Amino acid sequence: MTVSVGPGTNNLWIENVACGPGHGIGIGSLGKDLIEAGVQNVTVKNCDIYRHSKWAKNKVMGETKQWFCQKNILFQHAVMKNVQNPIIIDQNYCPDNEGCPGKVRYQKDI
Repeated sequence: MTVSVGPGTNNLWIENVACGPGHGIGIGSLGKDLIEAGVQNVTVKNCDIYRHSKWAKNKVMGETKQWFCQKNILFQHAVMKNVQNPIIIDQNYCPDNEGCPGKVRYQKDI
């Protein structure tokens, strides 16, 4: 199972889910359009993730056209087995490396 969370998602609770094999749980792509609802209040907890290329991937286009994209995102109590890249936060996401924006308005290292 793979879970994909897109623009406009609000108050989402994911719990006791088993994912694998696949791409895990992803948020995005966000920030592509001039007017786009962000993602907020997402909780993911008590999940078993196995044989994935990644567990949690967060994708935001490089030069977002708005200040708010994501708020109150919580990943908690995950069991991972054979996961290559457990957490990826890509604030310069560019699908197919075409028309890539070049700047990031806000970046926070975790």
